[in-house]
Amino acid sequence: MDAKNTIRICNVDYDLQFIEDLRTSKGDRCDGLILFSRSEIYIDKCLLPQAKYQTLWHEIIHGISTAVGVKLTEEQIEAVSYAVIGVIRDNQAILNRMNPYNNGELKHYKKKSIIRTVKENDIV
Repeated sequence: MDAKNTIRICNVDYDLQFIEDLRTSKGDRCDGLILFSRSEIYIDKCLLPQAKYQTLWHEIIHGISTAVGVKLTEEQIEAVSYAVIGVIRDNQAILNRMNPYNNGELKHYKKKSIIRTVKENDIV
């Protein structure tokens, strides 16, 4: 597997492939598929970039839900994938700043001791 086209979902590496005129086993056209038995994710290569990104997240959510044993409907998968994309898109600066991983390795931070006096009227 090519590392740049591999995505890890719940400890399983999936090969990401872009296919022209992607179809299900029944012959129906689709934007994306995840094949658990082959650890592969297929995305239709003719999609616009934002549609490819959304479809990838859709398939990732399928992978997560299957790996953790949570059954989600297609509508739930679609809703969660759009929500995740929105959070990532709308909060890039803080997500990048708070990310403890660097190239897949946990960064080591010096612990800072923060002492704050809590006054009675600070508590809500």
